[in-house]
Amino acid sequence: MPHNVAIILAGGKGERLGFSIPKQFLKFAGKTCLEHSVHVFYECPEISQIVLVVCAEYIEQTQKLFANYANKPILIIKGGQTRNQSTFCALQALAPQIEPNARVLVHDSVRPLLSSNVLLQALCALENYDAIDTAVLAIDTILEAKNGIISHIPKRENLYYGQTPQGFRFAQLYAAYHQAYKENPKLDTFSDDCGLLLAYCPQAQIGVVKGEHDNHKLTHVQDLAYIEHLFYLKTSNVTQTIARLKDKVIVVLGGTSGIGASIVQIATQYGAKAFALSRRMGVDICNYAALESVFCDIAEKNGRIDAIMNLAGILYKQPLVQTENAQIEELVATNYTGNLYVAKAAYPHLLRSHGMLILTSSSSFSKGREGYCIYSSLKASIINLTQALSDEWSVENIAVNCVIPGRTRTPMRIANFGNESSILLQPEFVARKYLQTMLANNTGMIVHVSPNHVFSPCEERAE
Repeated sequence: MPHNVAIILAGGKGERLGFSIPKQFLKFAGKTCLEHSVHVFYECPEISQIVLVVCAEYIEQTQKLFANYANKPILIIKGGQTRNQSTFCALQALAPQIEPNARVLVHDSVRPLLSSNVLLQALCALENYDAIDTAVLAIDTILEAKNGIISHIPKRENLYYGQTPQGFRFAQLYAAYHQAYKENPKLDTFSDDCGLLLAYCPQAQIGVVKGEHDNHKLTHVQDLAYIEHLFYLKTSNVTQTIARLKDKVIVVLGGTSGIGASIVQIATQYGAKAFALSRRMGVDICNYAALESVFCDIAEKNGRIDAIMNLAGILYKQPLVQTENAQIEELVATNYTGNLYVAKAAYPHLLRSHGMLILTSSSSFSKGREGYCIYSSLKASIINLTQALSDEWSVENIAVNCVIPGRTRTPMRIANFGNESSILLQPEFVARKYLQTMLANNTGMIVHVSPNHVFSPCEERAE
């Protein structure tokens, strides 16, 4: 197999974004932007080495982030003042150890949603071209203008938005950089590596690899919310085989009816030790002492707790002004404060097992719903709680995720909405998504469960 190296450029300071830290160290779904960008290359068997180019003051922090990445060499080096300088630094570091015909992929650290599919296409395309650029077709009209006056409007069908990774043969790119450096040691003329190669090796054939709009670059403040939303959509697609549940110790609050009961039943079928807790069993999530006691008891008898899932919740479908104050207090206590108690009581046990906390939101979180504004607003807060806890606990290897069930046929829904004519999800279907989320090696996920998530026969046979 040819030597394939990934160079990930993380030397920028993100001054346009206006934060106190470079944008590549901002977090999404429990990990920094840089970690997400590295992950796809680290998990790709075809990539044999990764070079991270960072600014000097963040080398130590980067070393800590990747201290446990032992399956593949990761070289962390100091970058330059410009993008091209940083690429040249990486090439110089690789020169003594890499064969001339090795393939090199250069990627922006602030494109955290690069897919493995695009990565593999980029590697394959280098069999047919001297170099490649990942790009998507332009959807806007592009103008050429000088001094505020339009001089040319190119045909849109020939225009692309450039992305990364860009791919090269090492020797050719290194030679081009040497020439560029001799002419201009500042290396501040080009905005990317393909532009530099084309200038100094005009005979090079640079192919276009079809990119994806999700491979978005974090540049402006507005991009934060957009990329966060893309992570929601991406992490909803959990597909782990639940056959791996054998011998797991799982606690399910709200586990005696609806989705919770289905989780307990399915987990038990697959060899897990699943414990259903609920108010009818004397465990109220609004009682912190009771939670502490039962968690300690389960952990002592079973040696550990691998996952704690909270599905307990209540809903009164009525306008705010018609809701008694006692009901408001009950809604807040169960749907929000109880989650805080569950998390706090779960923490010491999940710390020992490096386990996972799974909370539950609602499809109403994204827009307040008439008739149950208290419930929907409280469920929106669970998204924020999940994100905050995933950041707080990630350094201690505790995962915190949230599942958002679509409209599901549960006793609580039937009690509030009656027998609806619309298609409802079955509890067993949603329960499997909870269990697959538990088996995913991620934190900070917001997993939407909708009718589009269909379990394939292949997955069932694999289990």
